[in-house]
Amino acid sequence: MEALKRNIILQKSVDLFFCNGIQHITMDDIAEKCGISKKTIYRHFQNKDDLLYEAIKLEAFEVKKNIDRIRLKNDNALEELQKFFKYINNVARVISPSFGRDLKKYHNSNLFKAITFKDKIIIPFVIGNLEKGKREGLYKEDIDAVEICKSYDELSNAVYFNYYFTDSSINSKSLEFLSTLFLYGLVSKIGWEHLHKP
Repeated sequence: MEALKRNIILQKSVDLFFCNGIQHITMDDIAEKCGISKKTIYRHFQNKDDLLYEAIKLEAFEVKKNIDRIRLKNDNALEELQKFFKYINNVARVISPSFGRDLKKYHNSNLFKAITFKDKIIIPFVIGNLEKGKREGLYKEDIDAVEICKSYDELSNAVYFNYYFTDSSINSKSLEFLSTLFLYGLVSKIGWEHLHKP
């Protein structure tokens, strides 16, 4: 029962933080959304930062689960990467730009933890995909998987943590554009043909 209650608090917190940013959400807001007292939240979490960290960890677990599912359900690296980008862009669509800004400005230790989760889950997946695509002949042979992945990561961080973006749809469209550029920069002649298959 307590584990279920803790999970509900986390799920509702993720929704509130992602939709509204972190600074605008209080423990009272979370308690109200969960239909419980603030005291109950403090039985499970030390403070807002602790709750935020656990919420990020929960979301990282969700991302890993979905990435593992994507990895298992594709014929080749190109299809796998396209589905991955579609999934990530859908995630970006529901996250308010203020979440990234608040994380960067006020919750630096949790930003570091979020980046660590990403480095352990997303980066290895993309590098593995690039190597797989090269073996399948769908990606250019001369691409440096680690280098190109780092470049994409830096650019996507610049999009997500940009202080000027105030609309999640702009973030999502920017990431979608970046993903398309990345994809077209990777593909070999065979990959290009596969990409344009009717």
